[in-house]
Amino acid sequence: MAVDATPLPPPAIVAPAPREVSYGRIEGRAPRGTRQVLVRVGGTVLATKNVRRPRFVVVVSLPSRDVTIRVTAVDATGRRSSTVVGPVYGLPREAAPYAGRIPALRGYEDASLARATRSLARSFPGVCGFFVQDLRTGAGAAWNARARFPAASTLKLAIAVELMRSLRGIPPPGSRLAALLWRMLVYSDDRSANELLAAIGGSTSGGSARVNSMMRALNLADSEMYGGYLVEDSLLRRAIPFTPLTRASSSTCSPTRGRAAA
Repeated sequence: MAVDATPLPPPAIVAPAPREVSYGRIEGRAPRGTRQVLVRVGGTVLATKNVRRPRFVVVVSLPSRDVTIRVTAVDATGRRSSTVVGPVYGLPREAAPYAGRIPALRGYEDASLARATRSLARSFPGVCGFFVQDLRTGAGAAWNARARFPAASTLKLAIAVELMRSLRGIPPPGSRLAALLWRMLVYSDDRSANELLAAIGGSTSGGSARVNSMMRALNLADSEMYGGYLVEDSLLRRAIPFTPLTRASSSTCSPTRGRAAA
């Protein structure tokens, strides 16, 4: 009997994605012929599941820290292929807000945390606001939480949504728009955000208008873009000039002879 020597395609992981939090729910699509899916973290097998369909869901208990998840597909002949996702920050399964199965985490004010955060807020010389919550227990605190502030880089998420809405999908891998989107979301690059606004609406102001319209359609009325981002790029700043404007006389440039006057 001939053994299939072609490599098994790797599984496609739908969730979690890199740089996301996860309650341990691993979703994906296995290559054709897969009979078993293994989930590993740090070399330890957390789960093994027999599968009959391409789509699979495996729920595991992840450690509460950044981890790298390896999902391995195994077919009937023993061929294997893996996909690695990371970093992913693990959260307890008990805190997962899965509708219909696990109740949503109810928040409550933690007195000690509230005192500590109020002290930090009062020591800040300007106006601030915050909301903090432990996603494992629900304990949290807030200060001036409903105040309105400049949205700053949080609006880059809205830019990404409007870009993908206008494209009816994600930019093609390897394209200029894909590279700009990556730099904007991963590195919060202001120049890339401005270029995407121009790609969306012809200019930063036109793109901002499109983003605002999209947010209004979603009933997000508390955020608004007035234009593009101010790009602070040291490469565009003029260096301190050293070149003399006129040639100085030889007497001026020659070193002083004798002793300095007292």
